[in-house]
Formats: sequence, C-alpha cells, structure tokens
Amino acid sequence: MRRTTWIGGGLLALLLLLGWRPLQAQGEEQRAVELAREQMGVKVGAEAIARSHVEVRPVPAGWAVIFREAYARCGEAPFWPGACRFGPAVFRDVYACVEREGWRIRRSGGCQSPYALAAEELCLDVPLGVATVAPTTAPVPAE
Repeated sequence: MRRTTWIGGGLLALLLLLGWRPLQAQGEEQRAVELAREQMGVKVGAEAIARSHVEVRPVPAGWAVIFREAYARCGEAPFWPGACRFGPAVFRDVYACVEREGWRIRRSGGCQSPYALAAEELCLDVPLGVATVAPTTAPVPAE
C-alpha cells in the first residue's frame, strides 16, 4: 500500500510539473507582449499598436512580438532614430525582439512594404546583451 501511495504521489507530482511548464511559458509570453506593447506604443504610437493584431514567435533569446497591420505613420509618434529620415512613411507591420534575460527590447523594426512582414528570421540573430537601436527593414517576401 505504501508503494502505491509513493507511485501515485510521484505521478501526481509529475503531472503537476508538466502542467506548470506551459502555464509558466504562457505567463512569460504575455509579459513579453505587454513590454513590447508599452515600448512600441511610445516609439510608433499607441494608436498604431492598439489597431494591430499581435503575433508572438519564440526565438532563442526570447520572443519576436509582431504587430500586424499597425500602419504606423511617421509623425504620429517619435519613432526610433532614423526611421523617418526619408520623409513620411507608413510601416504596415512593426516588431520588437524581447529578451528573456533582463526583459529588454533588443531590436525593433518595421516593414514599409504593402506585403506582410516575413517573420521567420526576425530576432534570430540578436545576441544577448547587445542592443540594436537603429530600425531594420525586413526583406519583402517573394511573390
């Protein structure tokens, strides 16, 4: 009887542990989205972030948080350095690379193309501890 109790307790502990991991990951992902919303709202405008659809992708250092169809316009917010140097621009999609360690945005950027931002390689090359402040323009997917 004692052996069955130990086995049952062990199985229960294992199930709780396995169930805890996804919940913890969801909590961290939500924290990344909230951080990205807050900081990107300041950079590109709260209205652009509010009207967008959020997509989150895990990357080795944390998450790529993509704001689809934000249509952020130069002049609506301060933007990041150099983003609007060539005059009025509209960024259909904008993104932020949120680092898990330290909870910082290591890179942010956008896409002026009328096509959706290709997200497969966003934030994959962002090294830990090295901030990239200049905007990046992701490549436009081939038709």
